[in-house]
Amino acid sequence: ILQYELAWLHRMADRLRADGVTQPLGIGSTGRQPMEIFGDACDVYLTHLYYKTDLESFEQRVRSFVDEAKQNGKELIVSECCWGSFDDRRRGELIRGTLSTLTKYGVGFIAHALWSCGCTDLHDPDDGPLSPDIGNLAFICPDGSIRPYHEIFNEF
Repeated sequence: ILQYELAWLHRMADRLRADGVTQPLGIGSTGRQPMEIFGDACDVYLTHLYYKTDLESFEQRVRSFVDEAKQNGKELIVSECCWGSFDDRRRGELIRGTLSTLTKYGVGFIAHALWSCGCTDLHDPDDGPLSPDIGNLAFICPDGSIRPYHEIFNEF
């Protein structure tokens, strides 16, 4: 299926450029495949990078993504980061470790997910089935309050 997806991505990129789009084009990946396979169709690599358990391994992974982007003359934006936890203190550690590492390597990021929204993918106990190894991903509670330790985000 990869060859068909890549052909589609290239057609979309060609069409956008033919239509005069001047903004950089980004293609996202979950990080399981080398970004270079679609690199000629985009200007910016987008990926998901989550620090879950081992900060040293996470930093090595970030470095490898940064190196790959540089080797291919691309910018890198992490379009999903900050692993969840039901323990607010642990969640704060995950946020700080993630954003400190991404900032250290000059990587732009978009945290997933700032606001609680009822989507089961945010892993809030009130919103549906949970993955016990993930935990709540939201920074802002349904009532609009900020979860404890989540003001860390403002440091970055």
